[in-house]
Amino acid sequence: MDLLQAFGVGAVAVPIGETHRAWDRKHTTGALLMDVKSAFNNGSRSHLIDRMMQLEVENDLVRWTESFMSERKARLVPNGWEGTDRDVNTGIPQGSPVSPILFTIYLSGLFGHVKDKVPDTKALYFVDDIAWLAEGEHEDALGAAVISYQSASCSFRAYVL
Repeated sequence: MDLLQAFGVGAVAVPIGETHRAWDRKHTTGALLMDVKSAFNNGSRSHLIDRMMQLEVENDLVRWTESFMSERKARLVPNGWEGTDRDVNTGIPQGSPVSPILFTIYLSGLFGHVKDKVPDTKALYFVDDIAWLAEGEHEDALGAAVISYQSASCSFRAYVL
């Protein structure tokens, strides 16, 4: 089984396993599925660098990341016509193998932020797709948990963007 297949199996197996464990306790489960809109395009270089420092990432890697995200240019080339170069000051560059790793670091503070606001939080994520799993004795408890996840995630979004 290759890594992509293993991830696909895990993405299904973990929520199913959590649901079965909840059923064993006579509880119900629910999920809030989120996609971080324009995730790579809106990433703040300063937030990423601050987050790397908080995580005590080696200084050489922090400096490399700062350089990787600096002095970038973009040019539109529709149908053979070339526009002028424009400075790109926001976003995490796409197309590089390191970009998903940088974005994971960028977003990593979200999980602690939500956990502080919603104890017993369970989350699954892959780059910009997140599933918050909730468990409760009845559907009203699930609804409250989902609203709490959404509220905590939105307050985090205001902080990083």
